[in-house]
Amino acid sequence: MKKRITLIAASFLCSLQMQAQPKQTPTPKKVVYSSSRNYLDLTFTMGFPLEGFDKTTTSLPAGFTMNFLHQPNKQSPFAFGGGFTFLNAGHKTIDKTLTANITSGTTLIDQLNIPLQFRINNQILNVHGMVRLQGTGSTFIPYLDVLGGFNYLWTGTALYDKSDQNYFQSNNNNDNNRIYRKTQASDICWSGGAGIGIIARINDAVLLNIGASYMLGGKADYFDKQQIANWDIQLDASSLNAGSNSGALTGDDVSINAVPKHSVTTMAFANLGVTFILDQSSSSSPTNSKTRHVNPPVNRTPAPSPSLRKPANRR
Repeated sequence: MKKRITLIAASFLCSLQMQAQPKQTPTPKKVVYSSSRNYLDLTFTMGFPLEGFDKTTTSLPAGFTMNFLHQPNKQSPFAFGGGFTFLNAGHKTIDKTLTANITSGTTLIDQLNIPLQFRINNQILNVHGMVRLQGTGSTFIPYLDVLGGFNYLWTGTALYDKSDQNYFQSNNNNDNNRIYRKTQASDICWSGGAGIGIIARINDAVLLNIGASYMLGGKADYFDKQQIANWDIQLDASSLNAGSNSGALTGDDVSINAVPKHSVTTMAFANLGVTFILDQSSSSSPTNSKTRHVNPPVNRTPAPSPSLRKPANRR
């Protein structure tokens, strides 16, 4: 009778031990998804002066635009950033001959005819902040830009010694015999406007970008392409140490008889290029209830039962 009671008690305790073992709840898997994006626009840009600017300049500026935009959430249509547009508004090369007298006291011994070359560039830099509102299409994505910033206009000149004797070697720093470089005129004014465009997906990281914008511009002083072609350039040769190769010529020895123009700087821009998706930041969230999980196996092997061997019969 005692043996049966012992066997029943052991079986009951084993059953309780199996039922009391806690079930292991699987940890939900995490899904990584893109929450933000960064864009880089690189486009060829053509400028068209408007609103009176077209009446004072004969230039059609051309150059390139680079914009960087950050989209905080790819589900949102807004992206924020900024960039710049660099335009060349006219280039001219003018050849001049500098005549230097070699004297001894008041006696003229010889004359040197030194060939020089002026290279003149009119340039415009538009720096802007921007907000982009874009569609959510998968292949063709229209967008609207709102922009604001400033225009910087300047005319730079560089003078080169084209002689074989290199009379101005003290000025030259192995930069194609350049004697000096100088900004003849510069001005800055406000700029603001809007643009529209469309980007077409080429692959997951590259998109074709076609757009246009209208940018109001404040008033500024500048030289026009036609003006620099007719500049009256005067050279002062008194600083040249004739008869030696240690001559020096600076921007103060060159005078340009020209009056800059003054007008608004309103322009329309046409852009054609590419947009790159640079990277995507990530965040994590639990999977939804529809996601099927595979529970890890649980060790349900029961604890070993007490020995049921029959004790030896007592005599």
